[in-house]
Parts: sequence; structure tokens; C-alpha cells
Amino acid sequence: MHIFYWEAFFEVFPHHTGRSYFLVRYGDICFVALDGGGHHITPEMHLLYAEENQWLKEAVKSPEFQSAKCRIILAHMPAMGEKSYGTNSFLKITDGVFTGKNPSEKADILLSGHTHEASIT
Repeated sequence: MHIFYWEAFFEVFPHHTGRSYFLVRYGDICFVALDGGGHHITPEMHLLYAEENQWLKEAVKSPEFQSAKCRIILAHMPAMGEKSYGTNSFLKITDGVFTGKNPSEKADILLSGHTHEASIT
């Protein structure tokens, strides 16, 4: 499901799942790529967060994730910083998996962007 400008993204960067989030294993490293949405807050975006969260809960159960020596999360939206649309979307997507009161999994590295400013936390 793509909305807004995403159709153009998928024309340039197609993924065989048709989603903008995925898990891929490269050697001993498991990359979890998360989207987190665009610039518009709509009811559809909240449905996408829930869909991505459900996918993530299943993806981390996979042998590719569980047996990895290193787990790297690549996220469109930042995980920390000023509470904003971006941070909130990351927290909704990762709730119960990497964030929340009782996260089920841990990651070794988180790389995120979207804020258009460099920061280290």
C-alpha cells in the first residue's frame, strides 16, 4: 500500500515485497529497514504504523533475525529527540519490539534520519 509520493519511490527503488520496510540478512548482520511514513499525518498513516508494527513483530521471530550476530535498524524517522511526528511514528512502529515498557528484542545499532540535521544521542 503506497500513498502520497511513495509511488515514485517504488518506481525508482522497487522491492519484491511491495513494502517500504523489510528485513534482509547480509552475512552475520541482519538489517531491519523501517519506514515510518511521510510528512502528512492522516488516518491512513496510523493504519500503516499498525501494519508495520505487526509485520515487525513477526519479522523479528525469523531465523534471519534471531541468529544474527549483529542487528542494525535503519529507520526513516528518528527514535529520540524532541517529541514530534517523526519520533512518535518510530515509537508506534517499534512498540513492544524495540521500544515500550517491555521490548522483546534488542538491536546493536540504530541509524535514522529525516530531521535534516546531524545529531548524536
